[in-house]
Formats: sequence, structure tokens, C-alpha cells
Amino acid sequence: MNKKGTVMLLLCVIAFIASIMIFYSNAPEKDSNEFYLGQAEIEVYNTYQQGENCLYYLDLAAQLSADQVTEGTSFGNIFVGYLDGFNTACNSSFELSDFSITVSNTKVVGESAKDIEFNEDNYVYKVKPYFEVELGVAEVQF
Repeated sequence: MNKKGTVMLLLCVIAFIASIMIFYSNAPEKDSNEFYLGQAEIEVYNTYQQGENCLYYLDLAAQLSADQVTEGTSFGNIFVGYLDGFNTACNSSFELSDFSITVSNTKVVGESAKDIEFNEDNYVYKVKPYFEVELGVAEVQF
């Protein structure tokens, strides 16, 4: 090799080592609370998952209420008990009057004009509660 090639190779190696040192000296510590790549997306996804868990809880509460209906009880009376647990689990304040519940021979449909809100630092995520339950053989009273 000639001297010019050796000098260029030496300069590239020194620049490469210097760039690695600069990169690692400016990189945040692993345990620091600084913002990291993808943190906002993870927070949004976790909030979305909380909303889906609340909707799933509501669906199961409606299904269990429909399954427990007998001639002496109504869907609304049973659903109120599950609604209290829903309010506790989802930090909400829904009442039976917040839902418009339609009962037919084959299904029960309930929806609310009131939203479930998740207030985070940079955004507010809203979910509209809705459930639709297929009924068994017996008719449901409201």
C-alpha cells in the first residue's frame, strides 16, 4: 500500500472510533425516565387495550345477565349488579338509565350516548359502550 492509502485508512479508523465514543457518551442510560423511541405508541396501545377490556367486561356482563333471566327477574335488574362492577373496574360512573336497551325475541342490544373516557397526558381516548347479546330459548323481560 502507498502512504496516501495508509493515511486515509488511519483517518477513517480514528473518525469511526470517535463517532462511536460520541454516540455512546450522548446516549441516555437504560434506567433513565427520558423519552425513548416508540414510547408514545406503546402508551396509546395500552390505553386502547384498557378500552377494549372495558368493552369486553360490558359484553360479558350483558351475556351473563341474559343467561340469568328467569320469569321473576328482568334483564335490567340483573345487569345493574354487573354495571356496578364495570364502574369499579373501568373508573366510570354509568347507571342503567345511561343505556338505551332494546329487547327482542332473539337478542338484547344496549348502547349509551355517554362515552368511557381515558384521560392521558397528551390525549383523551373515548370509547362508546355498546353490547349485543344473542338470546337462548327463553324470552327476556326488561
